[in-house]
Amino acid sequence: MTEERKTQSLGKKIIILGCPGSGKSTLARKLHDKTGIPLFHLDSLWWKEDRTHISRELFDRKLETVLRSEEWIIDGDYSRTYETRFAHCDTIIFLDYDEEECLKGIAERIGRKRPDIPWNEDRPDPQLIAEVKSYHMEKRPRVLGLIGKHPDKQVMVFQTREQAQAWLSGIAEENAVKRIGIIGDNCSGRWNRIRSASRGIVISEGRILLCHETETDTWMIPGGGLEGNENEADCCIRETEEETGYLIEVSPCILRIDEYYEEWRYVSFYFKGTVIGTCEKQLTEREERSGMETVWIPLEDALAIFAEHASYADTDEMKRGIYLREYLALSSLSVPLEKET
Repeated sequence: MTEERKTQSLGKKIIILGCPGSGKSTLARKLHDKTGIPLFHLDSLWWKEDRTHISRELFDRKLETVLRSEEWIIDGDYSRTYETRFAHCDTIIFLDYDEEECLKGIAERIGRKRPDIPWNEDRPDPQLIAEVKSYHMEKRPRVLGLIGKHPDKQVMVFQTREQAQAWLSGIAEENAVKRIGIIGDNCSGRWNRIRSASRGIVISEGRILLCHETETDTWMIPGGGLEGNENEADCCIRETEEETGYLIEVSPCILRIDEYYEEWRYVSFYFKGTVIGTCEKQLTEREERSGMETVWIPLEDALAIFAEHASYADTDEMKRGIYLREYLALSSLSVPLEKET
């Protein structure tokens, strides 16, 4: 089997299961980096930053929103949702490691920043250790039983980390646009309205071009909604020119972010832009009323501004959403962008 055929047979709806400490999130992130398929950690959907969690009803709506989208990688155990995820996926990856290996994995991640939970673990969690010790007697047989009931699914079962890494190394790295999904707490679980927009990341000598609404002290990457029959790249060029007064040329799309709020799906296409000239701004009435100005600021300062998204959760939901989107965009692309400037 060629690497290309391996990638094609992988499918676009992938679940990764395994005992706590088996490295589900690490494998999921590496697979996401190779394929560009949107990644969703179930722990990220469930837990809040203060170590409390959302309601089961809201979690189910968020999961339903993910499952209804076109492609995804979902990692996490959450046995209550096994059947639902098995029914929707086309690929199952099961990390079937022994108890000793999983306990070692839990010990090694103490003090490390993790992408799947919003805090750093500073000590072993007795409840998690108990789950590891009971996993092979309780949950493992159920997972294997469900795999047997779904012969139509592509299935990979690994007994060691070395096996999983060897398989991952054989997956061809695609040139697909990287994708990120954001599931809002007010998502309905189903969406029937879609709005598409393009946004231009313009960086020169370590400084990024941003729009700043002085009336609300809101910062954002230049961009806006598609009009008529224009394509995403043309929209990015037009919106950047109108909002900033800079003429740009753009690279192919480098990132797509899908946001789900209420019954809406908001799709943002990000492009890397290069300034080639200037023109007259053409702000809308709303933008003029907001006091929109064009500002070049250091990239690290922009990241620091957008990193404060959670602080607006109780005061300004729109700003929180904008800042979260822009933070994820810049933090996921900041290293390659800095190398190109």
